[in-house]
Amino acid sequence: DLYYEEDRLMSISNIATNTLVLVMLSSKAPSPCYTFQTNGKSKDKLSIENFRDILLWAANAEPKMPELLFLVGSDEPLEPSIASVLEDMGEQVITPLLPISQQESLGIPFSVNQTVIAESLNEIITQADNIAGRPVILHIERTEIDRLAEGLLVIQDSISNISLRPSNIHLWKEHDFRAYEQQLVSISDTGLMKKAMGTKDKLGILNLSILDNSAKNRIVRCPAAMGFVVIGPDGNIYPCPAFYHAGLEYSMGSIHDTANKSATVNWNQRQCGICNSELCPGCPFLESSKLAGRGKVCKVYEAERCATQDLIPRVASSGYLFDCLRTLRTRDCASKSQTESGEALTASQQVYDVTFDEFVRSLQDLKLAAKHVADKSFEDDTYDSILNRWLELPEIPSNSQRGTFRRRVLETLTELRQLRNPLVLVKQKGALMQI
Repeated sequence: DLYYEEDRLMSISNIATNTLVLVMLSSKAPSPCYTFQTNGKSKDKLSIENFRDILLWAANAEPKMPELLFLVGSDEPLEPSIASVLEDMGEQVITPLLPISQQESLGIPFSVNQTVIAESLNEIITQADNIAGRPVILHIERTEIDRLAEGLLVIQDSISNISLRPSNIHLWKEHDFRAYEQQLVSISDTGLMKKAMGTKDKLGILNLSILDNSAKNRIVRCPAAMGFVVIGPDGNIYPCPAFYHAGLEYSMGSIHDTANKSATVNWNQRQCGICNSELCPGCPFLESSKLAGRGKVCKVYEAERCATQDLIPRVASSGYLFDCLRTLRTRDCASKSQTESGEALTASQQVYDVTFDEFVRSLQDLKLAAKHVADKSFEDDTYDSILNRWLELPEIPSNSQRGTFRRRVLETLTELRQLRNPLVLVKQKGALMQI
């Protein structure tokens, strides 16, 4: 019974069809984004009429149908007509973490690919069995930060992919961000050790891959960075759920606008007010929450970046972590070399296998190179001699196993040298330092 009414759909027709559209079916729907205190007054519920308009706009959008995701709440069952439409769209539904039986009683479809949202660390621990292998977005209160690594490692068998979202982020203090960084470091190091021992690291935290802007991670990234818009249950279009929940008189349009007052989505409104970039991982709402000063990046992003990029300095100062990383990289190197050189080799090329002495030499040189990265007093001439030793080896067939292995070693040495470059700056423990 869908119908087309041109003036009602005029404003949402301005949304680019490559934009991921989050549709809030209720004001009680959990947010996949950073959360802030709400005004507590919104009790909106998306009407059936508005729901139909959104589906009709999506079906007729050119050049292709946009991707819709539906945020549902647990306060009351879905309208039967809406539930019937979503019945076969389970993976497009973002739902609170509920007992599966309760989810079904609310008319919320189930899919192993749908994202669930846990409102606290305690909730995800007590309801771990209800995750059922689905991706999770976890909101962390500042009072839970110190238990983050311990809590997640306890339930890691129940989690495949998880993305962390600071809750009431405007209340976090400087020491909270530092504690958050250390918890991520602990999780990262534990994962490294498990992989080195040949144990699968089941706890995949996407925040530790925050520099990956691939489209497949859009669901767990901030809308400001990945081109989302939100249609609120009041029928207005917002940059992200935070703007709706805050009760701000701010929207980029409305599905109720007529042709005479059509609202064009102004993408400049979505740019970060600090770095003027649409690709900034920080939410534009952070600026008004004073989470970053002029010329600085979001503190949450900075904590996650440091936890991700400080691996080499940590490894260089820990013999055990270095051994773990060396074991892991050696295993990866051997696997990649075997894949690249295996069946394609002729009999004469097969004899060029990696010798034990050359393998030991590579481990010793990579350890020295890692020390070179972390130690500012380390002589550059020493590093050059390491690199030249591998560049000046006698020529052998490039697609032999030994030739492939040498390329892997040179690639790693080159990466370490780039880290040593004085133009490479990292922010470690809150202060800029040169490696």
